[in-house]
Order: sequence, then C-alpha cells, then structure tokens
Amino acid sequence: MIEQLVQQHGLKAVKVAGTHGGEYACPCPACGGKDRFRFWPAQGEGGTWYCRQCGKGGDCIQFLRDFDGLSYAEACRRLGRERAPLPTSIMPRRERAREWTPTEASLPCSAWGEHAAKLLDYAHQRLLGDDVQLMRLAMRGIERMAVERYRLGWLPGENGKDGYHRDRGAWGLPPETNARGRKKSLWIPSGLVIPALDDNGAVLRLRIRRDEEARARFGADMKYVVVPGSSMRPLLLRPEARAFVVVESELDAIACAAAAEAAGLDVGAFAAGTSLGRPDTVAHAVLRRALCILVALDFDQPDEKGQRAGARGMPFWAQTYRTARRWPVPSGKDPGDAVREGWNIADWLRIGLPPVFAQTIPQSADATPSPALPPEREQARETMPAEQMDNKGGGKGQGAVGPAGGALWLSRPHGPYGCFDVLMRAGLAALPTDDGDFRIVGQERWSLTDLGRLMDWLCRYGDTVRREIYGETTSRSDDGATQTTIDTEEN
Repeated sequence: MIEQLVQQHGLKAVKVAGTHGGEYACPCPACGGKDRFRFWPAQGEGGTWYCRQCGKGGDCIQFLRDFDGLSYAEACRRLGRERAPLPTSIMPRRERAREWTPTEASLPCSAWGEHAAKLLDYAHQRLLGDDVQLMRLAMRGIERMAVERYRLGWLPGENGKDGYHRDRGAWGLPPETNARGRKKSLWIPSGLVIPALDDNGAVLRLRIRRDEEARARFGADMKYVVVPGSSMRPLLLRPEARAFVVVESELDAIACAAAAEAAGLDVGAFAAGTSLGRPDTVAHAVLRRALCILVALDFDQPDEKGQRAGARGMPFWAQTYRTARRWPVPSGKDPGDAVREGWNIADWLRIGLPPVFAQTIPQSADATPSPALPPEREQARETMPAEQMDNKGGGKGQGAVGPAGGALWLSRPHGPYGCFDVLMRAGLAALPTDDGDFRIVGQERWSLTDLGRLMDWLCRYGDTVRREIYGETTSRSDDGATQTTIDTEEN
C-alpha cells in the first residue's frame, strides 16, 4: 500500500536493502531530499515510512495526512479501513511543547464597514491614476494587476493636510475626548491603503502606510496606522491553496500571492505582522491542512547578541505545524528587498516547494528551468537549522547581486518594457516630464561612480526608455547625447 501511495505522488523508488522485508528509497514529498525518504512495504498494516532529513514518519494513514492533507477519518476511508488502528509512528516521542490556542478576531460593525468600503473605493481609484505610486509598488513586486486584485489604494489627504478627519459616531465608533475635554474626531492619515477583505469582498481592516514626507512632519514613528474599528484578523491570501508562505509585511504577502498566482503555483500567503505574529482561528484552520509552509520571516541584521528576529520566531511554526520549514528570501531581508535586488519571487517559491507540487506547476514547452539558489545561499540561508542561522547567512550587507551574479541595472533590456524592468530591479523609476523627456529617480544614495555607470547605460538605452514612456522616438541633442536628467532629491 505505501508503495502505491508513493507512486501516486510521481516519486520513483529504488530498492536499497533486503532487510525487514525490503527497504526502498526515493525523494521526500515534504523536504525534497533526494534519497532520504525510506519506506518498508512489509512493515505494519500496509507499510511504514520515514524521512531521515526532515524527521517525518509513520504509516499509510500518516502519509495521507501529511502529503494529501486528509484528516484521520478521511485517510481511513481512502484506505478502505472501517476500524483503522491508531496512527503509528516509528519516531521517538518528542517532549510535548507548550500548548497554543489561536484566538478569534472580532469583526467590524456594519456602519464602519459601509464607510470603509466607500473610502477604499475612492482610494483605489486614486491609486490606479497615480503612476508614481504604481511604480513604487512595482519596484517591490506588486504590479497593477495585483493592485486591482487586492484592492490597494492611495489617500493623498485633503485641505492641504496629511490626512482626513471624520465623525466617529458616523463610523459606529464610541465617542472620545482629548485632554481638554473636547470631542475627538476619527483621524485617517494619508498614504498607501492596504485593506483586508473577507471572502465576499467586504472590508475588514484598513491599514495605512504613511510616506516619509508625512512622517517627517508628524509622527515619525507612526509608519503604519490601522484605522480604528478595524478587525485585527491576520491577512491570509488564497486560502484554497495547498502551500503557504509566511511573511511579516502585508505588502510582501500580496507580492508573493500575486507572483504565485501568475506563475500557476498552488501557494497562498500569510502576513504575520511581526516575527512573533500568530494566526487566528481562521488562519490556523487553513494552515494546519497545508502540505507545505515556507516560513520567510524577515532576515534582519543580527542584534547585539548575534541573533536574528526571524530565527527567534521560527520555533513556533516548527512546533505548531508539521509541514513548516524555514525559507528566507535569497537576498535582502524580505520579498520586497529580493525583488529590488533582481530575484523572481515565483522562482524562489517554486524552489522551496516539495516534489509533490511539481505535477501541478504548468510548464511551457520552451520554458527555461528555474534557477537554483547559489551554493552559498543554500548553505547559509536554507539548509542550516533555525538556531544556527542567527550568525550566518546573507543580508543587505552583502550587496545587491542578482541571480546572474552581476549588477542588473547595467544589463541590456530585453523584450517589451525591458528598460522599465531593468530600472525597477535597481530600485529606480523613469518618470515623464512636461517637455517630452523623462527623469530618473531613486538613486539618491548612489556613489558618483555608480551614477557614472548609470549615465553610460542611459546613453545607450535612453531612447528605448523614451519610446516605452511615450510610444515614439524623440530626437537627441546636437551632440548625440540624451537630454535625460537625474533627480537627486527625495521623491
């Protein structure tokens, strides 16, 4: 029976020993180890199995629970067992971890939901018409299609102020007074609107990411503001997926979910908020059936004790979910950094999935193989236990080196919008000017040497950038050089 289950997952087994009725080896459906997965068809009722790399093991029932996401009763019915024995395990018992119980997040009132929906509709339309904000999102892996899919928005403020003031009672909120005893209004700051929606599209939460200019004028430490009355249910995207990636930022979750959907990967995303964030009852019910959970908590710089916050958060996921594994981004600290440094989020997710997902990933006839992680990243970021990852591994200090090992902002553009892609990967943007030219923004901290290399690139491909912006070629100056300007002020 165990041999048939292995074959149904597309895995080819090789007999490696004749002891115990025959021992067979094949790749592990969970961790992908090439020959660490062993099974014994003659043992127990239908056979037993064990992976020497990820430590999972059990009988046929446990196999279906771990790799097909079935419950105990469903696995029994699949195997045709009316009175199945209790699940057996060939692993020694581990010390029981402290039990954790998820909490249930409250939902907003109906009045709040109505006003939040109207505000989100307004903010969403403002964002779709703001090319600068759309370009900034694209630089971190969130294209226009993802903006529309997940209803992101932009609030510019009103009456020359960095925010909006509304009546708390109209939003269904209890009254509040300030130190002088005066009635307080509901303050909604300007900035990027990141909503949390339910399955029917109703607004559960509005989180505002304030820009640096507004924070410089007021509330420098208030980078994110949740509109009062919002539900604090964690953001879970694509709950129907069989695998999930766990990140901290909601924007990173959106980028991962959008990349997976575009690439045909059966992967959803969960935003923990912080390295110690926990799922609620809704998310826990979804994650506990996941066949694979890639934990990509921020790969921050080590603290004064040499520890990384993301590694401190990993034990909870490893103890709570059998299919969880540490999977930091290949470069930078989070998916947004990885995109800016030239990595393809879908490729990174695809590499982290176990072999059981290979059958569900569509591949075109002329598709090129997904790149493997560089050896030093494999050793430093993925294969080491979480407790050993605190003092080793990559990070922002190692420089922005992409998959090809070079500076992508010097590469030759290929295909439609190739120049935009090269600039985006370097953290830059090309913005149109009133005189029919364009300006480059985003290189404020670059050295003079790097600026010189950028100008050399623009001399060769500036006309292509201009064609992509305006759809036509504009003339050069008399000396043949482009008239492109570089904006050195913060935008």
